[in-house]
Amino acid sequence: MGEQRRVPLRNLLLDPDNPRLPADMQGESQDDLAVHLELGFDALTVAESIASHGFFGSEPLIVIANGSLDKWIVVEGNRRLTALLGLVDPAVREQFANPTPWDSLAGQASLSMDDLIPVVVLPDRAAATP
Repeated sequence: MGEQRRVPLRNLLLDPDNPRLPADMQGESQDDLAVHLELGFDALTVAESIASHGFFGSEPLIVIANGSLDKWIVVEGNRRLTALLGLVDPAVREQFANPTPWDSLAGQASLSMDDLIPVVVLPDRAAATP
């Protein structure tokens, strides 16, 4: 179900309405969401795997349209997206509680914001619910 695509990392957004987030985090900025997901959901472990083995195309992110033609909200895979963002964006990493291991991993990972990430596009959030 859904349409498989590859979209630039820069066009993927963390889900501000992620049901796993506490109520006070709903609707927060992308930076705040990344910091919360890094701290509370062990995104560093995912980043270590991606830096060592690359991003597995067999595990696409599940996305819905953001209302903009080129932006996509990740409704499943926010921890993986946080890991990717932490590996490619120094501004994101510096906001993390301990950016040192992230900086080291970023040097090992050969990723950029222009890399094409495998996604499955769903028509709406309800379609992503099991």
